[in-house]
Amino acid sequence: GGARRIDTSAGMIEYLRQAHLPAVKSIEIWPNKYGDGLIITTEHYEIYTTLLEPLM
Repeated sequence: GGARRIDTSAGMIEYLRQAHLPAVKSIEIWPNKYGDGLIITTEHYEIYTTLLEPLM
C-alpha cells in the first residue's frame, strides 16, 4: 500500500471523506482557470478552494 496523496484534488477528497466530518455534506472537484480545486458543501456554506493543505 502507499501513502495517500493529499496534494491533489482527488487525494484530498478521499482524505476528507475518510475523516467522516459530520458538517460536510459533499465534496467535489472544482475545475477552474487556476487548476483543480475543491467545492466543500456544508448545511450553511459552499466553500470553493484551491488550497489543498489541511492545516491552512
